[in-house]
Formats: sequence, C-alpha cells, structure tokens
Amino acid sequence: MRGKVFLSVRSGAGGASASTITLPLAWAADTVPETVALITELHQMVSNGYELRDALARVQAPAVAVTNTPSSPSRWTSLVEKFQADLQITNGIKPKTWRDNYGPFLAFTVEQLGSTAPPVNARELLSHVAEKWQDYPRRREVAINAVSKFLD
Repeated sequence: MRGKVFLSVRSGAGGASASTITLPLAWAADTVPETVALITELHQMVSNGYELRDALARVQAPAVAVTNTPSSPSRWTSLVEKFQADLQITNGIKPKTWRDNYGPFLAFTVEQLGSTAPPVNARELLSHVAEKWQDYPRRREVAINAVSKFLD
C-alpha cells in the first residue's frame, strides 16, 4: 500500500527467515515518533516469542477494539480425548496415570485455548501452565511435559 510504513524482520542464519507487515501508520515525517514507538514495542514482543503479525494484532487490539473469537472448546476437548486414546494404545497408560499426569493439565490447557484471549503460540501457553503451578515445582514439570506432549 502506498504511503504506509512497511516493516520487515529478518532472523536466522544470514536473515534466511523474514516476516513483513504493513504498519497502520502513514509514511510521513510527522509520524516518526509514533512509528519508532510502535516498532520498539513490536521488537520487544517479537523478542519475547510472538510472531510479528500476532504482536501487531496485540498492540492494535486496545486501540482498534479487536476482539478475539475463542476457539471452539469442543474442538480442543475432542483433540484431548484423541490424545488420551493414542496414549492408551501406544504407551499403555492406565486411567490413574492419565488422571494424575495429564488430565488436570490438559483441562487447564483447553480452558486457556477456549478463552476470549487465548495464547497466541505454544510458548505463551506453556508460560500460563508454568505460572499456574509455579508453587509446585514437580507438578509444574509434569504439567509442562504433558502439555508439550499434547502439542507435539
């Protein structure tokens, strides 16, 4: 689009990976302070693991009043049920193992993924999981392992 600011972020060896977006700002001298502030905020979010487009959506959300539509919780629930069935077939896990080492953590995961502001990537989801069980180091480890397995 003419007259807009384009932002390209390159990463990886030799800048092999690139992501480009159009910022909602005019390419003009009087927008330089706003542009610098927005790029600085996007840089911070990308450094924290957000994809460039997700970071821009998050930054714009308050100003534009973008509302996230939640994922269908039933979709996530059915994926968890399939995951449980797969574990029973491939690993032979017992109902008690599921109940102790997977169930509560994946129930929390489904709750997070079906919320009005779901995590935008696996890193953010795992951060929520770690935060939930932060006072219980062993449970936190089990939770992160269970959710990581589910996401694989």
